[in-house]
Amino acid sequence: MRATELNPKDQQAFFGLAEAYRAAGKLHEADAAYRQIVAIDEFSQFAQLAKQQLSSLAHVGFVMRGGGAGRPDAVMACLSALEHFDNLPQEAIQGLLFEIAVLGAKGWNVNDPTPRYELRSMPGKFSGLQLASLLYVGMKLTTPERDCGFDLAAEYETAKQLFEKKRGK
Repeated sequence: MRATELNPKDQQAFFGLAEAYRAAGKLHEADAAYRQIVAIDEFSQFAQLAKQQLSSLAHVGFVMRGGGAGRPDAVMACLSALEHFDNLPQEAIQGLLFEIAVLGAKGWNVNDPTPRYELRSMPGKFSGLQLASLLYVGMKLTTPERDCGFDLAAEYETAKQLFEKKRGK
């Protein structure tokens, strides 16, 4: 911590601090340190590593909040994504996925329900979870063999079942 105080632009020192916080189970403090690395220079090698760790921390927090059975809010977000993508051509889905991926490169908070992100190709504001769900569902529909970096498998399977039941009416 002293190293970051002495040189507040030292990404390596912040990375070490973030890793120490993470190892100690202080995930909120680790998150803040990783975010500081990105704020210093978002295109550096340390920033890329920090973004990976931020994604990992977000997923840990996501799972912890939902328990083993999956999160109902994520099921509903996946269901909404399935409904949005229904009958859309593959090219339109891929365009939206590209836009979401570009926005996601800067990171979003999947544990904050506040709609704060905007897309050019879709009206409204979206939470981080809604964007992660759109990305996950869209990739499952277009390139199911690819990993989007965020696991919503349980929620997606439940949403698919609900979607099929709705369609059957």
